[in-house]
Amino acid sequence: ISNPIARKAHNMGEFDDFFDPESFSDPGLGKTVNELWRLSQDPEVVTAYEERLRWYNDEINARSHARNEGIKEGRMEGKKEMVKGLLQAGVNADVIASSSGLSIDEIVSLRQH
Repeated sequence: ISNPIARKAHNMGEFDDFFDPESFSDPGLGKTVNELWRLSQDPEVVTAYEERLRWYNDEINARSHARNEGIKEGRMEGKKEMVKGLLQAGVNADVIASSSGLSIDEIVSLRQH
């Protein structure tokens, strides 16, 4: 059985009744299952579904990546603001560099702004 829905139903031992609209307590549900079965047999519909699923997964990944990048940028901006405050308070650039992970060049650049 090549269709994953039919394969699952068959493996569950319910294949004979799975697509019989009368085997469902709600007749609308049986019709829906039959329509899903019919659509799952159409290669164009399956291809369209798979393309939509790929697009959806790509969109989720892109948004997740953008969110993570935004978080990183926000942390860096916060760190730079903290360094500016430490520089204004007279803390030595070497101490700031060892504590913040920023290079001396980055700290000097922040001091100039």
